[in-house]
Amino acid sequence: MSKVDTLKEASFGKPIAEDESRELGNYFVQTSIWQKIFNGSTDIIYGPKGSGKSAIFTNIIGNEDPLFDRRILLAVAENPRGAPVFQNLKADPPTSEIEFERFWKLYFLILYSQNVNDYGINNEHSQKLIGALKSADLIPDSSNILSILLKTVAYLKLSRIEGVEGGVEIDPFTGLAKGFKGKIIFAEPTQEQKRNAFFSLDNLLDLLDRSLREAKYSMWILIDRLDVAFDDTPELERNALRALFKVYLDLKKYDSMRLKIFLRDDIWANITKGGFREASHIIDFVSIGWDRQNILDLIIKRIFNNKGILNEYDISADKILSHNDRLEVFHKIFPKQIDLGEKRPNSFEWIISRISDGQKIFSPREIVQLLNFARDNELEKIEQGDSELDQDKLISRSSFKDAVPKVSKVRMEQTIFAERPDYKDCIMKLVNEKSGQTIRSLQKIWELSPGESRAWAEKLSEIGIFEKKGDKGNIKYWIPFMYRDYLKIVQGDAV
Repeated sequence: MSKVDTLKEASFGKPIAEDESRELGNYFVQTSIWQKIFNGSTDIIYGPKGSGKSAIFTNIIGNEDPLFDRRILLAVAENPRGAPVFQNLKADPPTSEIEFERFWKLYFLILYSQNVNDYGINNEHSQKLIGALKSADLIPDSSNILSILLKTVAYLKLSRIEGVEGGVEIDPFTGLAKGFKGKIIFAEPTQEQKRNAFFSLDNLLDLLDRSLREAKYSMWILIDRLDVAFDDTPELERNALRALFKVYLDLKKYDSMRLKIFLRDDIWANITKGGFREASHIIDFVSIGWDRQNILDLIIKRIFNNKGILNEYDISADKILSHNDRLEVFHKIFPKQIDLGEKRPNSFEWIISRISDGQKIFSPREIVQLLNFARDNELEKIEQGDSELDQDKLISRSSFKDAVPKVSKVRMEQTIFAERPDYKDCIMKLVNEKSGQTIRSLQKIWELSPGESRAWAEKLSEIGIFEKKGDKGNIKYWIPFMYRDYLKIVQGDAV
C-alpha cells in the first residue's frame, strides 16, 4: 500500500466523543479515573472542555452488558447526541431553586420507574409505585427522555401553588389547583391525605428503593452535556445545577440509586461562587486530568486502530508495550523531532507543548485535532508535489507545524470565545503583541488602570490564555504556543 493510500485510510478518531460512539471502545484509555467511575466509587466527574468527560460517559453506556452482569442498570437523563433535552425547560422553567429540586426529583423518579418497568422488575413495591404514577398521569407515552421531561414539566406546572394563572382556585385541603387529579405532592402528606392515597415524592422514592433492593439491582442515571443545556441563561443554570446537587445528596441515602454527573469544572466554580453550603458534602468526585503517559496511550491506541498503518510500519498491536516501547512506535511513524536541533525536544514533547494552555493542561480533544489536521496537511502536500516531505514517516515535520494554527483557531473560536464571549475584546487586543507581558505593558495595550489590568490578567490566567511566571513582585504573563498563531503573537518580552 502506498503512503497516500495509508494516509487516506488513516483516522485518529473524532475530537468529540459523542461523534465516535461506535469506535470509541476500540481505543478508549482506561485511566485510573475511569476505573474509579466504572467500579462505582465516584459519582461526580469534573473536567475542562475536551478533557474526556463525554468519552467516559459514552464508554459507560458501551459497557452496559458488563454492568448488567454486576446487576447495575443504566439510564441516561440527557440525549448523548443532538439537541439537549433540558433546553426544553427554557420556555417555561421552574421558577426557583426549590422548584428545580422538585423538578429533578420527579424527573428522576419517573426515569428510574420507567427503567424498572422496562427491565421487567415486578414486585409489590414496583406495582404500588407504577400505580401511583399512573393515577397521576405520569407514565409517559414512550420511554424517550423528552416524553419523560414533558410529563414532569406539565405536572409541576399544574401543581404549582405560587404563580398559578389568574382565576385558578386553590383547594385549601390539598394545596393544589382545583381540578388537578394528581395525588403526588412535594411535602409529607397529612394523615388525612394518606387515607386518600396521597404520596410524597419521598414516599415513592422509598418504594423505588425497596423495589430495586428486593430485585437485587441498583440503577445509575447518567447526566452529561449540562454545559450546553443552560448555556445562555446563567441564572437558570445556577438554579438548575445547585438544585441538582442538592437532590444528588438527598438521593445518596438510597444505595440502589446513583446519579453520575459529568460537569465542566468552570461551571462548578460558577455555581458555587458566593458560597454553596452543600459543596462540602460532595466527596465522591474526581477531576479529570491527563498526564503524558495517558496521552501517549491515547495516541498509540488510535494508531493500533488503523490496520493500514500497522501493516505499513510492521507494527504488532498484540504486544503490551512499556512507555519506551510506545515512544518507539510513535517515532517509527512520526518524526523524532519537529524542530531540529540538539537541545530541541522530541516530537511527542513538542506536540504536548503546542496543545498545552497556560495552566499546563493538555486534553485529548486538541491531540486528536492536531493529528487529523497534520494527516490532512500531509495529503495536501503530496498532491501538490512537495519534494521536502519525510518519505519514511507517515506525517512530516512541516505538516505537524502547519496543523498548529488550525488547532489554535478551533480552540480559540469554539472553546474560549464560545464559553467566554465577554473576554473576547480583551483577548483580541493582544493580536500582534509579544509573547511575554507585564502589568505595565498590558496596561498600555488595554488602556486600563494598573488595578484593572491586573484583574484582567488574572482572569486570563484562570482560563489558560496566560501562564504566570516569576515571583510575586515580578510577575510575567506568558502566552502559550497554543494561542500564539491565532493571535499572531511575536516571540519576545514586551517593554
